[in-house]
Amino acid sequence: MSDATVASAVAMPRRASALLRELRRPTVLVSLTFLALLVACALVPGLIAPADPYKQSLIHRFAKPLFLTDRASGYLLGGDQVGRDILSRMIYGARMTLLISLGAVAIAGSLGTLLGVVAGYFGGWIDSIVLRLIDMLLAFPIILLVIALVTVVGSSVPSLILIMGLASWPQFARITRSSVLQVKMLDYIESARAIGSSSRRILLAHVVPNILSALIVFTTFEISRMILIEATLSFLGIGVQPPAPTWGGMISEGQQYLYMSWYASFFPGIAIATTILMFNTLGDALRDALDPRMST
Repeated sequence: MSDATVASAVAMPRRASALLRELRRPTVLVSLTFLALLVACALVPGLIAPADPYKQSLIHRFAKPLFLTDRASGYLLGGDQVGRDILSRMIYGARMTLLISLGAVAIAGSLGTLLGVVAGYFGGWIDSIVLRLIDMLLAFPIILLVIALVTVVGSSVPSLILIMGLASWPQFARITRSSVLQVKMLDYIESARAIGSSSRRILLAHVVPNILSALIVFTTFEISRMILIEATLSFLGIGVQPPAPTWGGMISEGQQYLYMSWYASFFPGIAIATTILMFNTLGDALRDALDPRMST
């Protein structure tokens, strides 16, 4: 058994113990519970939503939330400008938010990780080309780049996922490349080369497993960023188009009637802020558990 295998076998129980310890923290349990509920809303919104999110009703136009009135409107968080149930639209909006955000992160993570691993391990002209591509894309603020591409290509859900993913891969590539540069200089990588292991075997068996923890942690933070970008696009009217419910779109529609129904924009905004906070809390816990420099 090689020294790398022994070290890995010793480190795994330690990391698992640290991960379990972090997941038992009250703040992390709250975030996991919230995210589980969010996933349930995205997967089976019809079983959770109390009303049809598309049904309009003049009777329930600007209906107040139940906790602000004695009248039983049936809408827990009130009605919007055309009498649709705000809570139901938020629940259905969770599906669109997670679909676009997770899809974009999947594309960015796959492409960025692949290019980062290749650039970091092989170096040379491959590394130079990847670095120039990263510099070119990072020269533009991602939100402006996405807005420009969406304006040209269109705002369908597949287009949004593809554009947001292709615009975000440089961040993954930078994290991956820097991690690979650190790992490939370790003694067990040199030993693997000395015994004649192929580059493919070294990458798959030694390099990639040792950078996964950094990628997992970064992914949680990147999901938060994609949620915010998707909400921004919908707020500006160039994201998912009505009548499909999105949190950013609900804020945009409600802000025109703030003097009559502040809650139409307030609750979707709270949903965005809370979701981002929960993902960041989970990311902090994963970082503390998986980073050996921060584990005690």
